[in-house]
Formats: sequence, C-alpha cells, structure tokens
Amino acid sequence: MENQLHYIMNHMRAAFKVLDKEWQMAAKDLGITQAEQHILWIVYLEKSITLTKLAELSLLDISTVAQVLTRMTKKGLVIQTKKNQDRRVTYVSLSPDGENILHTSSTYEYQFWNYMKEMDPHKRAEFMSIVSDMNKHFYGDSFVEWVEQTSKRIGS
Repeated sequence: MENQLHYIMNHMRAAFKVLDKEWQMAAKDLGITQAEQHILWIVYLEKSITLTKLAELSLLDISTVAQVLTRMTKKGLVIQTKKNQDRRVTYVSLSPDGENILHTSSTYEYQFWNYMKEMDPHKRAEFMSIVSDMNKHFYGDSFVEWVEQTSKRIGS
C-alpha cells in the first residue's frame, strides 16, 4: 500500500506543478499574481460576490481573500461596495481594468490543457470524472456543481 501512496502522491504533485507553473507564468505576464487571476475569474463568473462566497469558491482563507482584494482594489482591478440593506457585507465586482486583464488572460495557452485535449477522449472523460469525484469528497457537491455550471458559461 505504501508504494501506491508514494506513486499517487508523486505523480499528482508532478502534474500539479506543471499546471501551477503555467498558471503562475500566465498571471506574471499580466502583471498580477496567481491568486489575483483566480479571484478575477471567480468575480467575473459571479458578476458580484461577497467576500465569504469568494473565499469559499477560491478555496482560500477569508483573511487571504481580504488581503488579495485590498491589493486588487489598489491596482484598480476590482470594486468593493456595500449594499444599503446590510452595510456589514462587502460585495466585489470587476472594474473595467479588471475586465481587460481577464479578457487577456483568457487568450493564454496552457500546455497542460493542450496535452489533455490530445488525450484519448474516453481517458480524458474518465480523468475529469475522477477529479470531480475527488473534489466532491473534499469540497462538497456545491463546489463541484459551481465548477460545472460556470464551465458551461465559459464554453458558450
């Protein structure tokens, strides 16, 4: 069993490193951090989102999200507002500059995804199903449903 744990941990880490490195390089090319790029996409998909919901969907701690949003607000990428109904809740939306960077980020080509597209379609579907099942286990149905719903919106 230990050899299987060693096998899966090292292969998953290696695959993640490829994806993570590409994501970091894409963000750096845009003059933002990986966390900022991730948050830009979530805010774009949600149009207006609370800090709590943003932390939940980004899989980041709320204090980390608040720090990243402070930097993003200073850079003019997002707008933070409060609604009259409940002034305690902060909502985040994209600024025009944030939308421009997001649009540019959507043109970046990821070699990891190019590899996946070249993969046998049945293997790719099985892999994506396994990843989805793992995320359901660790993050719950609502997270996986959000990823699936927003993926459809991006593709259309």
